[in-house]
Amino acid sequence: MDTQAAMERLGIDPAGYAPILAVSAREIDKRLELCRAALADGNLADLALHAHTLKSTTSTIGAMKSAQYARSLEHAADAGKIDEAASHLRDLEKELRAVVCSIQAAQREITTTQPAGPTPRS
Repeated sequence: MDTQAAMERLGIDPAGYAPILAVSAREIDKRLELCRAALADGNLADLALHAHTLKSTTSTIGAMKSAQYARSLEHAADAGKIDEAASHLRDLEKELRAVVCSIQAAQREITTTQPAGPTPRS
């Protein structure tokens, strides 16, 4: 995950990136669960929709490999290729485990490198 490139592309500093990471981590968990459910139900339209959201979310935070996996999943679902979609979802899940670890590490780094803020006056 290229956090520096993501911040530069978004035009933000670590303080602005931290809330994006937090929302993205929640969105990744939610959308992965929705992808699993859609695949289990054979609902490829919903699977494509959730894969598209994962593609956007991961791209925003600089997780480009995950975005590529999500794109492949979206395309397989759109093409009605359920076996291929299942394979892409497994690949995406593996990659997103690493992304979530990277998000947690980035959040810790941002927290430890940010100034504490102004000191109250007596």
